[in-house]
Amino acid sequence: MRVKVYYICAVLLVLSLSTPAVFAQDAQEEHLVGWWLFDNLKEETGNWGEIELQGAKIEKGQLVVETGKWAHAPEYDGPDITELTLATWVSLDDYAKTNGSALTLDKLSKDQFRAIVWAERVDKQWMPGSSHFRHTNDFPDAVTEKATGELVFLVITYRDAKNNTEITGYRNGVNLGSFEKEPVETWPADDAEAIWGKRHVNGLNGPGELNAHIDESRIYNVALTEDEVQSLEAGTLSVEPHVFAQDAQADNLLGWWLFDSEKDEMGNWDDMDLHGAELEDGQLIVETGKWAHALEYGGPDIEEKTLMTWVALDSLAATKGSALTLDKATEDQFNAIVYAERQPSQWMSGSSWFHRTEDFPKAHNEKKEGEMVYLAFTYEDKGGTYKITGYRNGESLGSYEKGEIKTWPTGDAEAVWGKRHTGGLDGPGDLNAHIEESRIYAVALTEAEVKEMEIGTLSVDPKGKLATKWAKLKAK
Repeated sequence: MRVKVYYICAVLLVLSLSTPAVFAQDAQEEHLVGWWLFDNLKEETGNWGEIELQGAKIEKGQLVVETGKWAHAPEYDGPDITELTLATWVSLDDYAKTNGSALTLDKLSKDQFRAIVWAERVDKQWMPGSSHFRHTNDFPDAVTEKATGELVFLVITYRDAKNNTEITGYRNGVNLGSFEKEPVETWPADDAEAIWGKRHVNGLNGPGELNAHIDESRIYNVALTEDEVQSLEAGTLSVEPHVFAQDAQADNLLGWWLFDSEKDEMGNWDDMDLHGAELEDGQLIVETGKWAHALEYGGPDIEEKTLMTWVALDSLAATKGSALTLDKATEDQFNAIVYAERQPSQWMSGSSWFHRTEDFPKAHNEKKEGEMVYLAFTYEDKGGTYKITGYRNGESLGSYEKGEIKTWPTGDAEAVWGKRHTGGLDGPGDLNAHIEESRIYAVALTEAEVKEMEIGTLSVDPKGKLATKWAKLKAK
C-alpha cells in the first residue's frame, strides 16, 4: 500500500520549482468536491457525511467491496455539480462480470447517475455507467483488463459541449477516447450521494456488484484536461486534507481584518476609522459610544455574502450593537451580526427595518462574558429571496428565507463594528466586546466551509490573494 503524503506548498514555489504536471493538480484543487482516502469513514473536503458501510469494510487504507457488500456517502453539502470528473484507484479481486462500480455519483431524488462501471456491456472493460445508458458508449480505445490485483487509476470526465456532454475516459493517464451524448445534468447540495460497489441505488437497494480493493476516490465539479488527469497521483495533493473549505472560497474573500492595524488585508477597503474604539494586542475593543468603521470600498459588488467574526463579549447587557455590519453608505441598507436587539443574550441577523431579520430557530443564549465565540451568517440567493443561516462555533442555528436580494456596489459600502449601522458618524446600538478577527465573503459559504474556518489562518497571503501558506498569521 502507498504512503499517503500531503504537501503544503507555495504557488510561487510551484511555479518556479515544480513540473507542469504538479501545477496541473494545483489548478483544480478549488474544484475538488469529494476526496476519500479510506483511512477512515471521513471525506476530506468536508462536503460529504461519513461513509456508511453496507457490508463493505475499511482495511489498511483501502475500501474493500464484495458481492453484496458495498458503501455510500449519502449526505452532500457542497456546490452544485454539473460538469464533473470521477477519479478512482482500484484493484480488482476477480474478473466476474458483476456490473458494479468503483465510484458512482448518484442523485437521491431520481434515477440520475454517472459511474465508473466494470464490465456491464463488454467483458473485462471499464465503461462510463449512466441511467438507461443515456450518457454511455463504449470507449473507442477501451482496455481489456488482464490481471487481478493490479492497482489501476481510472478517470472519466464529463464536459458541457453545448447541447451534449463530451465524455472522455482515461486508464493510468492514457486517453481511452471520447464521445458525445445527451446534455449535462446537475447534482445539487442535499441531492447527491457517492457509491462504491453498487452501480447505483434507490435507498439501500440497487443493481451491480464489485469485488475489489479501492485505494482512493475523488470527484471534481469540473472536467479535468488530459494534462491535469496525467498529473494526478494517488494520495498526494498540494494542500492538507480538511483545508479545502477555506481554499475553495479564498477568491471570494472581500474583507479580512486581523486588527493588528487599521488595514483590511485584502486591500478592498480603506483603513479603519476609530471612533473611540481601540486596537490592542491584535484585537478591536469596542464599548458603549466607542466604535469603528471602514469606508471607501473598492471591491466587486456584493449580493450573496457571508459575514464572519470572532468576538468575546465584555458585557451581556442588551446594547443592540454589532460585531460586524455591512452597511450601504448612501442609504439605510445593512446586514449585521447583532447582539440582543430582539431577544436578550442572543445573536441575530440585523437588517434595515427587520426586512431580512427573524430569530434563528436554534438561537443560543450567551451566558459567559469573555468567551471567544465564532459567528458566521450566510446570505444565499434563493430565487430572488435571501436564505439566511446562522452559525455559532460552527454549529447551525437554523435558517429562514426573507427579504429580496440587495446590492452593495463598489464605492457604496462600509464595514462597521460596535454600532448596528450608521448614517454618517452616528447610528443606533452599542457593543461592549473584544473582536479578534472579521471577514466578509462575496458568497454564501456552505455549512462544511463554515465548520472548517479557523481564526487567524487562511491559505491566501494578505493583500496578495495568492495561495502561499497554511499558517498562523497572527501571534496570539
